Amino acid sequence: MKNYELNERAHYAPSGGYKEVITGRDLFELDIVVQDDNKKSSGFRITLEGSLFSASTYRYMNQGDFYDAGGFQSARSAYNMQNDPLKLWDTQLNFSFHCATSALGISAKHLNAEEPLVRALYRFHAYYHIRRILKRILAPLPNEKNFDKYNNNCSKEQAFIIADEYETSRNFHIYAGRYYLYKDSHASPFKWIMPDSNGFTKAGIEKISESIRAYTYLTLTSQYAAKHGILGNGAEAIVAQRIFHNNLEDVINKTVSLQDDVSRYQDTLKYARSNLDYSVGKGLYMLPSNMLLKPLNQVIEGYNDKIVINNSGHGLGKVIPPVILKKSPQISIRKSHLSVVQHNRLAAQQDPVGHQVQSKHVKRVHTLDDHEDEKTAIVLLGGMTILAIYWYF
Repeated sequence: MKNYELNERAHYAPSGGYKEVITGRDLFELDIVVQDDNKKSSGFRITLEGSLFSASTYRYMNQGDFYDAGGFQSARSAYNMQNDPLKLWDTQLNFSFHCATSALGISAKHLNAEEPLVRALYRFHAYYHIRRILKRILAPLPNEKNFDKYNNNCSKEQAFIIADEYETSRNFHIYAGRYYLYKDSHASPFKWIMPDSNGFTKAGIEKISESIRAYTYLTLTSQYAAKHGILGNGAEAIVAQRIFHNNLEDVINKTVSLQDDVSRYQDTLKYARSNLDYSVGKGLYMLPSNMLLKPLNQVIEGYNDKIVINNSGHGLGKVIPPVILKKSPQISIRKSHLSVVQHNRLAAQQDPVGHQVQSKHVKRVHTLDDHEDEKTAIVLLGGMTILAIYWYF
């Protein structure tokens, strides 16, 4: 579990020499898990822009390449290799891969996690941040007209800001005696994802939390917009899935302040069927284990659920907190009223849709009926006293 929590001493140097265990298909064909109760899970699959993961875009050709007939023989690519490596597409891609994963303490182990929702969240995170970084440095994607893998547009200023944000090096030329974020072998960008880690960096906690907010927001609001659940192959479910896909592109391209992002996430929690009861790591936001759309007549407009952060060391997956009932004295009252103990027992049971509810002790409130009962008892007691005195004498 140590690799799923903050390690304040953690720092991961860039390296493109790891074994490639993640493929492009793992990141652009995403399984979006909506329900996961540790026993079974349900979700849907979306296919995203995957041209940036194609080998032909990050590997320079040995033969038949119009710009580069082998190695770096063309003047343009050779110049950028020596003087401006950040203009090379493979450098941009390697930089974004490293920042989104290894620099934060995210490894192949996270991306291949056993728990379905944990695995889905971290793969979503990787794709989301890789695309966000490429957008922020103004790098055109391979499917765009102005893309040029030997001399691609890039904002160095933004790249330096991102390097600081993700707590990695600004040096795009030499690192520890090797080319940094650029390699002669043009290795796959997936080789920049380390196999395991010793915990998240501070930037990792921040950036993974951003992904959790985006994942939850997209899953819930797409259903609300479609007025239908997102699971299944029916027309209405497919509409919700399409809205998820389109809104993801909007979220990637738009700049939202941290305060607005948190408020937006908090406001969408009212649509989830379960409480915040799913953990993807210590120090991170808890997610709902059931993100199916709640019936609209159950949604309280303007209601914001409280944000919960897993600081208790719970493991991965759905967390079921123990229900502790405090002893309360048995109070004898009319059958039309529940005793305090009965109320607390009912509160500790499951609600109609099967969610575990924390027990809540309710303070006894006297009603008008209670006062009428007291008056009746006083009158009866007085009458019985008079009859007793009359009988005695």
